[in-house]
Amino acid sequence: MCSSDLCPSGPFTPAQRQVLDLLLRGWTNGRTAGQLQLSVRTVESHVQAMLRRSGTRNRTELVSWWLQGAAVDWG
Repeated sequence: MCSSDLCPSGPFTPAQRQVLDLLLRGWTNGRTAGQLQLSVRTVESHVQAMLRRSGTRNRTELVSWWLQGAAVDWG
Protein backbone atom coordinates (compact mmCIF):
# COMPACT_ATOMS: atom_id res chain seq x y z
CA MET A 1 0.00 0.00 0.00
CA CYS A 2 1.30 3.47 -0.79
CA SER A 3 1.51 6.34 1.68
CA SER A 4 -1.24 8.92 1.66
CA ASP A 5 0.97 11.61 0.11
CA LEU A 6 1.67 9.36 -2.88
CA CYS A 7 -1.81 7.98 -3.59
CA PRO A 8 -3.39 7.89 -6.12
CA SER A 9 -0.42 8.98 -8.23
CA GLY A 10 1.53 5.83 -7.42
CA PRO A 11 5.16 5.96 -6.43
CA PHE A 12 5.48 9.56 -7.55
CA THR A 13 4.83 12.91 -5.91
CA PRO A 14 2.01 15.07 -7.28
CA ALA A 15 4.57 17.27 -9.09
CA GLN A 16 6.26 14.23 -10.63
CA ARG A 17 2.88 12.91 -11.71
CA GLN A 18 2.13 16.20 -13.50
CA VAL A 19 5.39 15.81 -15.41
CA LEU A 20 4.62 12.15 -16.13
CA ASP A 21 1.19 13.04 -17.51
CA LEU A 22 2.87 15.28 -20.09
CA LEU A 23 5.59 12.71 -20.82
CA LEU A 24 2.79 10.30 -21.66
CA ARG A 25 1.70 12.79 -24.32
CA GLY A 26 5.21 12.89 -25.78
CA TRP A 27 6.00 16.40 -24.60
CA THR A 28 9.61 17.60 -24.37
CA ASN A 29 11.14 18.85 -21.14
CA GLY A 30 11.01 22.40 -22.50
CA ARG A 31 7.34 22.25 -23.42
CA THR A 32 6.51 20.55 -20.11
CA ALA A 33 8.41 23.25 -18.21
CA GLY A 34 6.49 25.98 -20.01
CA GLN A 35 3.13 24.34 -19.41
CA LEU A 36 3.78 23.77 -15.70
CA GLN A 37 5.62 27.07 -15.20
CA LEU A 38 8.78 25.29 -14.02
CA SER A 39 12.39 25.51 -15.12
CA VAL A 40 13.65 22.90 -17.55
CA ARG A 41 16.12 21.80 -14.84
CA THR A 42 13.24 21.14 -12.42
CA VAL A 43 11.48 19.00 -15.02
CA GLU A 44 14.75 17.12 -15.64
CA SER A 45 15.09 16.52 -11.90
CA HIS A 46 11.55 15.14 -11.70
CA VAL A 47 12.24 12.82 -14.65
CA GLN A 48 15.48 11.57 -13.05
CA ALA A 49 13.70 10.91 -9.74
CA MET A 50 10.98 8.95 -11.54
CA LEU A 51 13.59 6.91 -13.41
CA ARG A 52 15.27 6.00 -10.11
CA ARG A 53 11.98 5.09 -8.40
CA SER A 54 10.76 2.99 -11.31
CA GLY A 55 14.09 1.31 -12.04
CA THR A 56 13.90 2.39 -15.67
CA ARG A 57 16.77 3.81 -17.73
CA ASN A 58 15.10 6.41 -19.93
CA ARG A 59 11.85 8.22 -20.65
CA THR A 60 10.66 5.58 -23.11
CA GLU A 61 11.10 2.79 -20.56
CA LEU A 62 9.43 4.92 -17.90
CA VAL A 63 6.35 5.50 -20.05
CA SER A 64 6.22 1.84 -21.06
CA TRP A 65 6.58 0.74 -17.42
CA TRP A 66 3.74 3.04 -16.41
CA LEU A 67 1.43 1.98 -19.23
CA GLN A 68 2.07 -1.72 -18.60
CA GLY A 69 0.52 -1.58 -15.21
CA ALA A 70 2.54 0.41 -12.74
CA ALA A 71 -0.34 2.84 -12.40
CA VAL A 72 -2.64 -0.03 -11.43
CA ASP A 73 -0.10 -1.62 -9.07
CA TRP A 74 0.56 1.62 -7.22
CA GLY A 75 -2.77 3.42 -7.47
